[in-house]
Amino acid sequence: PWSDALPLCSGKNLECTYVRNAEVTLFPVTRSQAATKMDEYQKAAAVPALAETNGVEHAEKDTPKRKMLSLKLAAYFSAVYQLLTHYNWWSGLFDSFIMILWHHRPLSFSKEMIKASDGETYAIWTPKTQTSLYHDAAIMKHHQSKRPHIWICLPGGMESIDPAMTALHSFDTFKGSKICMFNNPGISTNMVNTPLVSPTEPKYLIDYIRYLQNVYNYDVSLIGFSIGTVHALRTVHTICNHQEKYNGLKLTSVILVHGPDKVREAVCSFQQNWLFRMDLYFALHIQRLHYMSNSWNMIKPNVSKYPFEGWSYIEEVTSVTLNKEWSECEEEYFNLRRFCDESIECVPVLRIIAKNDFVVPFESIDEKYFKHFLIEYIRYLQNVYHYDVSLIGFSIGTVHALRTLHTICNHQEKYNGLKLTSVILVHGPDNVREAVCSSRQNWLFRMDVYFALHIQRLHYMRNSWNMIKPNMSKYPFEGWSYIEEVTSVTLNKEWSECEEEYFNLRRFCDESIECVPVLRIIAKNDFVVPFESIDEKYFKHLKQVLISERGGHCGVSRCNKTLEAIAKWNDDIIQNANVNEKVHKQCLDAYHCGSIAC
Repeated sequence: PWSDALPLCSGKNLECTYVRNAEVTLFPVTRSQAATKMDEYQKAAAVPALAETNGVEHAEKDTPKRKMLSLKLAAYFSAVYQLLTHYNWWSGLFDSFIMILWHHRPLSFSKEMIKASDGETYAIWTPKTQTSLYHDAAIMKHHQSKRPHIWICLPGGMESIDPAMTALHSFDTFKGSKICMFNNPGISTNMVNTPLVSPTEPKYLIDYIRYLQNVYNYDVSLIGFSIGTVHALRTVHTICNHQEKYNGLKLTSVILVHGPDKVREAVCSFQQNWLFRMDLYFALHIQRLHYMSNSWNMIKPNVSKYPFEGWSYIEEVTSVTLNKEWSECEEEYFNLRRFCDESIECVPVLRIIAKNDFVVPFESIDEKYFKHFLIEYIRYLQNVYHYDVSLIGFSIGTVHALRTLHTICNHQEKYNGLKLTSVILVHGPDNVREAVCSSRQNWLFRMDVYFALHIQRLHYMRNSWNMIKPNMSKYPFEGWSYIEEVTSVTLNKEWSECEEEYFNLRRFCDESIECVPVLRIIAKNDFVVPFESIDEKYFKHLKQVLISERGGHCGVSRCNKTLEAIAKWNDDIIQNANVNEKVHKQCLDAYHCGSIAC
């Protein structure tokens, strides 16, 4: 009865469950039946609650494992992404690490300390397996039969011994030459009177070169690595521009290996690198050198920054050490471009650049300074390997080739008998402006816009854009006016000067080049260099001019006449070389036989 059920519900402490929108049916039961039903209900309700509790505990146990797995996957995919998008950088790091691992052998070198006139001491490191630099040279001094040759290495990273030079020595790269490594004061010695000197300071190196040449009759070449390239080229530049001071001091050759154009640009490129902050490494290394060389106490009161600030610390400590503003320090000590000018062309210079260099980004190298190495490379091929050298230029390369020829022919006293065998000019303009501007009326192909975009792309890719951007007001789609402005800003000259000095082939067509045979090839259907823009009156200074109906712009494969002319030109050169070699051999045979005809 209802009266029996109600006391049961009111007399129990039950957990109440509210059910909404559901039908509830009441059944009249006895007290014992109600108690039995209530026990069954409580047991049934406890089972899912227990299952839910166990699930929560299990999930809590799995959470750290899942987090660790997620971190591992994130790290793996990040590494794969970095490897794929920065393959050059990683391959460069790997190459350098392997080289350092296998060829960092400081114990295989002997150290010699030499005191300079100012009281500071610089160090010379020589391989223990090599005979003395001075004993053999002294003997050669008396015989004068053959001057000994030595390579002076200028290590990178302000280190005492460069693993790269150790590697070259172990591979017997410098067979027949002596080698040594040069350290400016403070790198592996203590400073006495002044703080640590600049790693590119040339005066101590010049003193040592003079010592080797004047006392032991050495022919001296330099090889620089990393920042040592700036040291080497600055030394060349100093000697070449102060011959009266250095009394005929002369270098045989220079090799620059993996060096920056500007030290700041190379070091600062690491500030965006989340994995290897090389700017911090260099800052810590510089501080260590100051401590080790007894220089830190001299500059400590004026230094307010810390090594972990990276480049800003390097900039401040350099300014304090050299007692100059950073802008002056950079221009005088750490800017390779400043030492790339015509004065260094009297010494052959080989520059080696790696596209996967992880310290000196390839994009930071400015190719416009390579022009001072072309003549040096020609001299290197002729003097060292006895090559007969010819040039062939295409499009604007024709102006480069003829300008090089004109420079050599008009400065024979400077270039010491340097001579080109021949020159071929293929589809080049008389005047670059006239050729480019001819396309401004072409509604289909605005080549001036294409060239403007290409020039801007080069500035971006070679890290040059940021240097000239503040002075630019025009845009690439303006075509020639943009080209004119960007050239003037880059070369820091008025356009009229730039055109006359760099981009006018007619200026280099005169009697001085007639000592070298020049072949010029012109195509009547050249769509970049209109045939009408070529001035025939300059042909008289060239040995041969070939005008073809076909070929377009540098499309030499489409014109058999052009291919045959170039092939014949090459055959004539080879034939003349063979005749000269035969005559030379006959002279040598006659000499050895004692013939008076020799």
